[in-house]
Amino acid sequence: MRWVSLFTRNFEMTLYWGLLWACTHLLVVVLGGEVLWAHRAVPAAVVIPAEVLPGGLFLVSITRLVVAMARVRRMDIFAGAPAPPALGPAGPPRGWLLVRLLQPTDVDVAVLVLLVAVLEVLFAR
Repeated sequence: MRWVSLFTRNFEMTLYWGLLWACTHLLVVVLGGEVLWAHRAVPAAVVIPAEVLPGGLFLVSITRLVVAMARVRRMDIFAGAPAPPALGPAGPPRGWLLVRLLQPTDVDVAVLVLLVAVLEVLFAR
């Protein structure tokens, strides 16, 4: 059941970040074509955060969605398999690291904000 809920959450995040990225991309195109036509291009200081942050989070959410979907499909294949034996206090349940990596967190946003800051320093002059 945790894989299905994880798949659902990642599907929602993919939709949200994809929609936000599409909107910001269109906004940059409109700004570049209409408002800032005298400069012939939108400044990199505007383009980098508008494209990298939502686009990067969209890419991360697509990756998580694909992995979660593969796990849900594997569950469907093994639906008739017997239940694994219960683990004692010896260790964490199997697959806990993958579940943890597939959960959306604030660390994703923080890493991409850091990436945007580095790209701004390198390219926006």
